[in-house]
Amino acid sequence: MSKLPWDMQKIGDVFRINTVSVLPNTFPSSLFYHHSLPAWDECGGPVVEPGIAIESNKTALKVPCILVSKLNPRKPRVSVVANIPTDQNHCTSTEFVCMEPATDSVPLSFWRHFFSHKQFSNRLDRIAIGSTNSHKRYSPKELLFFSIKIPTIPEQQNIAQILDTLDTQIQKTEALIAKLEKIKEGLLHDLLTRGIDQNGQLRPTPEHAPELYKETALGLIPKEWDIRTTGEISRSIVPGRDKPQLSNTGVPWITISDLIENRVTKSTLGLYVDERQIRTSMIRTIPAGSVIMSCVGEFGVTSITECKTIINQQLHCFIVNTGINADWLMYSLRQKKNTIDRSATQTTIKYLNKAGCESIVLPTPSLDEQISIVSQISSLDRRIGKEKKYSDKLGKTKVGLMDDLLTGRVRVTTLLKDAV
Repeated sequence: MSKLPWDMQKIGDVFRINTVSVLPNTFPSSLFYHHSLPAWDECGGPVVEPGIAIESNKTALKVPCILVSKLNPRKPRVSVVANIPTDQNHCTSTEFVCMEPATDSVPLSFWRHFFSHKQFSNRLDRIAIGSTNSHKRYSPKELLFFSIKIPTIPEQQNIAQILDTLDTQIQKTEALIAKLEKIKEGLLHDLLTRGIDQNGQLRPTPEHAPELYKETALGLIPKEWDIRTTGEISRSIVPGRDKPQLSNTGVPWITISDLIENRVTKSTLGLYVDERQIRTSMIRTIPAGSVIMSCVGEFGVTSITECKTIINQQLHCFIVNTGINADWLMYSLRQKKNTIDRSATQTTIKYLNKAGCESIVLPTPSLDEQISIVSQISSLDRRIGKEKKYSDKLGKTKVGLMDDLLTGRVRVTTLLKDAV
């Protein structure tokens, strides 16, 4: 396969803009595949709606095409409509430019990647006008006059195949992550309400083994468990009254946005408080191994600190007592999110005070059982983390390949030759 030079062409030589309009609400009982920006942001494709629910003028889609968003081109939204059966009605928001191929030989999949490439979206952004980035738009006709180097059709097809293969693997990995997250959600509920028996197995449900449970204020819980408050199983540290001056070194400063992963480490934090300031003010430090929970806005967001830290007044610190596993407490607080939310004080924003933080009621197993519960959840967490890293790696690989293949820096013919 020879390396033919790429021809310089205008996009208007390859595509034309579809401007055929339709008013779906004049067909109130008909169903439409409605391609809109909200639908794309939510699911990456159209939603099916009755015509009466679709207001204003739309563009009617009749032949295979590619949709390129006009709004905020720095965030590329590109969708291929490859097949439109005669018995389906498709329409698109006028915020999309509907690009119809000039010939049947145009590989739409290649152009989906091309129009999604950051180099192309940056070029669109330079011709867009508007008061803010989120309201910038470009003129569709200007798009047709873009001069670009275009690979041969066979090379377009090979590039599309490579990038489509990566997309498929990314989608499969993301679907697996979503499945594992659902499994974890169900497992977390079962482990924190039923626990693990002496054989290392999840206890049967109360319906199947009622003799293993007892009735409490929290409902049925295993007979071996107690009902205890967070104030009984841990002690609290209330943030100091002084607001610190942040610096580049010192003790890490934690905010709600840092409580994303199970662990908060010094390497994940970028704001610090100087040690000298701590000694001369009412700023309190939190020891490593503490459970940190948000007490403003979204409750039940928890993490464990792996280093000495400082928290602000939007967070609460639990230092676990002997006989309590910090990870178990972290997962238990997450599971009680809705209950915590209902007990919060409503002012301009919801806030859980110190007394509220210390009065959260938890069904509490023995330390050994807490450790067994954490072991099972942690195992699933590690699997999810591994898949997320793999997904990130695939995403970075795709970005690199797009930069190489769509600019011609690396020719796909070379890749195919090396693969043989």
